[in-house]
Amino acid sequence: MKYIFILQFIVFTFVNILFGQTEMYTIEDIYKKPSLQGSYRDYKWVKNTNDLVFLDNNTIYFLDVEKKEYTPLINGKEMGNNINIKDYIYNDRLNKFILKTNNYYYYDLEHKKIETLEDNISYPSFSPDSKFISYIKDFNLYIYNIDNKEIIDITNDGNTEILNGLIDWVYGEEIYGRSDPNGYKWSSDSKYIAFYRMIEKDVKKIPILEKTSPFERVNYQYYPTAGTKNPVVLIMLYSLQDDRIYPVISSAEFGENGYIPYYLFNKKSNKLYVFYLNRNQTNLDIYQYDLTTNKKRIVFNDKDPKWLNVQDTKNFFTLLENDNFIIASEKDGFRHLYLVEDNAISAITQGNYQVEDLNYIDEENKLIYFTATIESPLERHLYSVHFDGSNLKKITQDKGTHNISFGDLNNYYVDYYSNKERPTRVLMNTIEGKPYLKLDENNAPILNYKIVPPEFFTFTDNEGNYFYGQLIKPIDFDSTKLYPLIVYVYGGPGSQSVRDMWGGSRYLFHQILANCGYIIFTMDNRGSYGRGKKWENVLYKEFGKNELEDQLKGIAYITSLGFIDENRIGIWGWSYGGYLTTYAMTKRPDIFKVGVAGAPVIDWKNYDTIYTERYLKIPEDNENGYYLSSPLNFIENLSGDYLIIHGTADDNVHIQNSIQLISKAVELNKLINIMIYPGEMHGFGDSSSVHLYNYILDFFIKHL
Repeated sequence: MKYIFILQFIVFTFVNILFGQTEMYTIEDIYKKPSLQGSYRDYKWVKNTNDLVFLDNNTIYFLDVEKKEYTPLINGKEMGNNINIKDYIYNDRLNKFILKTNNYYYYDLEHKKIETLEDNISYPSFSPDSKFISYIKDFNLYIYNIDNKEIIDITNDGNTEILNGLIDWVYGEEIYGRSDPNGYKWSSDSKYIAFYRMIEKDVKKIPILEKTSPFERVNYQYYPTAGTKNPVVLIMLYSLQDDRIYPVISSAEFGENGYIPYYLFNKKSNKLYVFYLNRNQTNLDIYQYDLTTNKKRIVFNDKDPKWLNVQDTKNFFTLLENDNFIIASEKDGFRHLYLVEDNAISAITQGNYQVEDLNYIDEENKLIYFTATIESPLERHLYSVHFDGSNLKKITQDKGTHNISFGDLNNYYVDYYSNKERPTRVLMNTIEGKPYLKLDENNAPILNYKIVPPEFFTFTDNEGNYFYGQLIKPIDFDSTKLYPLIVYVYGGPGSQSVRDMWGGSRYLFHQILANCGYIIFTMDNRGSYGRGKKWENVLYKEFGKNELEDQLKGIAYITSLGFIDENRIGIWGWSYGGYLTTYAMTKRPDIFKVGVAGAPVIDWKNYDTIYTERYLKIPEDNENGYYLSSPLNFIENLSGDYLIIHGTADDNVHIQNSIQLISKAVELNKLINIMIYPGEMHGFGDSSSVHLYNYILDFFIKHL
């Protein structure tokens, strides 16, 4: 530790001189509060208005957008319990709230009354008519009658093997995202609740080592690894009027252990739409279930011989009047929007770009607002287009990334905007794109430091593939000198590393690395996100080969510019990037002298069914592909300085992956470096992140 402290002092003194400032941020500063990157608030729309609510400093505010007036609604400090509001839910009329603290409170704004909800509940929600609060407790679904205080247990057989109104880990990670539970939904007339029922008893269990005091504790996680059994998943329908549960559909009906990735009520609350995706993830059927007749029929089908990205396309499914709908498909090689009207399908968007979000539908004027990569794969902009694909208009103008939020009306939108030089600001604009109100200017402290924005570049390979990359150079860069190169890689599906947007904490770390004399190189190889489905298809049945091939093309291009020391090339990455780092170190030790692999998958048979089988298929049907994709089989080639990092409580890429590699290295007498973080998961907390990035910095300085 003494060595690291002295090294940091030398490094940061050196950086201070380079920056010509009396102060330069450190790794510790990146994770201090308040954040170097500033902050901004999360704005939520009030139903059927142009108005907003937001939480700031333990107070919920109301913003009258037309008057530009702010009014405090609820101050946690002034309530009888002096509560600390962490989040909140509100009803359509904005007169009833659920306040999240260490537990949950119900608050009647009109009558200024507060009551504590049951202990240990999760995912509470108001019914659309505001008469009930629904929630999950002990793996069961409940509703609470606000008027008479009655609690109704919709289910009562929930346990760790039977999840009612919840989704399990693999659905949460690979279909919904961890912040989107989607375990149950109300119908708009408040007469029904549709909910997931997941049966886990045949799913593989993985031990997770958690850090406790004074001893570690082992918990077990239901986690289906590639080729093993998935949970049996059902969609159930609860009728409040009948107080009965009706089964709608089960994955067991199809005999192949497939998936039910989405469901949605129609506007009239008389039909429920349910997606079914086969185990191989090549065929999607959308069923329409009639709540009055209990009959179902297929109303849409999509298929792809390699795989469907249903985890991305499902959220575009939007029901219109008369049960017509808009849906996304990648059938032409890019994700585009389609109108399904009276069983006829027509394209709304077309071209060599990807639709990123369906922001708003003006059904009366047959107009759609959407976010896409038309301008550049590096940027995200808001556009409008008519249902028939005519009159395409670009609305946002400033270069960078615009994350757009609409309410129920389309007079204004909220724009969470950033670019490579500036952290996120929050703006409200008119529907025509004209500035209306600055919500959060976010004059972040980092703007007071002189940092070097990434330089974007492009190059083309011999096959005509067009690549985007970026460099972060030292502030005193001299093109006549030779610099060591650090490749930062992710490289896998679902992620795009080269973007005109604020890069976050890792970007700030890369600034420190650069100003220690390194050049940081990042590119998006084939298989990565943002360039369409055809671009991703190289991942079919084999990971690693094409991704590394493209990274090597990028390195060759950069070294041809004349300022890279070809004998000092390192690589680092996390998760899939940790996997590619390990793959690169075992496949091309002649190129990579140093590698830092964080939380890497080492054998894809260890990873989950939905993600892995989407691309590699079931192991027994692709044994050679799994063998070639695993760096575990090529450890004998490992040379140079290699560091593997893992958290013991990682429930995504389990530490068993790193243990397998370490075991193989011991067997082959390969000397490697190991750093284990007790109790840390796939993403580290702030305290461990400080240690982590100091450790990585130290490792590169010592070895590269």
